[in-house]
Amino acid sequence: MLRRIQPLIAPRLERERKVLEALDREPRPLAALVERAYAETPRELWAYAERSLLAHLLKLEAEGRARGHGETWSAA
Repeated sequence: MLRRIQPLIAPRLERERKVLEALDREPRPLAALVERAYAETPRELWAYAERSLLAHLLKLEAEGRARGHGETWSAA
């Protein structure tokens, strides 16, 4: 089972790194963060990418590395 999951971990960690890089002290809406963290993703998929982005942000918030401000997010 671990052999099946292991290849999925590295891409998730890389995306998490991009999400962290997209955050700064100024709170930004998800749409602005998707543009930064998913720049290589086709624009027509950004609505789906927002859901993945939100999952990353919620995880990062639980770890104290991101901060939600209503509809916007910033670095913690």
